[in-house]
Amino acid sequence: MMILNLSNVTKIISKKTILDNINLSVNEGEIFGFLGPNGAGKTTTIKIITGLIKPNSGEITINNVKLSENKLKAISNVGAIVENPALYDYLTGLDNLKIVAKLRNVKKNDLDYIIENILDKNRLNDKVKKYSLGMKERLAIGCAMVGNPKLLILDEPTNGLDPEGIIDLRNLLKHLAHDKKMTIFLSSHQLSEIQNTCDRVAFLKNGKIITTESVDDILKMDGTLEEKYISLMNKEG
Repeated sequence: MMILNLSNVTKIISKKTILDNINLSVNEGEIFGFLGPNGAGKTTTIKIITGLIKPNSGEITINNVKLSENKLKAISNVGAIVENPALYDYLTGLDNLKIVAKLRNVKKNDLDYIIENILDKNRLNDKVKKYSLGMKERLAIGCAMVGNPKLLILDEPTNGLDPEGIIDLRNLLKHLAHDKKMTIFLSSHQLSEIQNTCDRVAFLKNGKIITTESVDDILKMDGTLEEKYISLMNKEG
């Protein structure tokens, strides 16, 4: 089942084409990587998917709901961490989760899965300012999961994490995709982590998607994701 579809999406800002006729689809339970250099249009794409900005043309469909026709219903299927996670440092991890639940009209009982599987139960009542970066990232993901969205969007989730934190996050994302059938859209500069985590990946350059391929096929044909990325980005056009 297709959870996310972008069809002919174009975005122009100050007469500059940021996204040029973007087409991509992401399936249920898939971890989908989104790669490209700075300025390629990755963050703009994410902001369009999450309804923060509108495209000039094209259509975004989330869980069979068109964003242009029913924005609230479409976005209700999305949990996202865009740029820096918005957490309340002087509140506990549990209080942060409760605030998000209240804003989304989610009952406390519906938080049980997040508390049991995503957060560190031994640190729930500690203030977030005492959390490590890895713990904050887990809490941010937990908050994004409140309401059980179909699609989880993560923008550079491994920034600042040590190797142990990166591995922990990788295992968490695979668990959510394979066991919870959650669809994950992952934008990152960490090529090795995309290679180790994602099922498929799209390459964005100058506002255009050059190609979308399975990670397995890339490894068979090109050796590593890094080699594929460098080859594509160095091509003219």
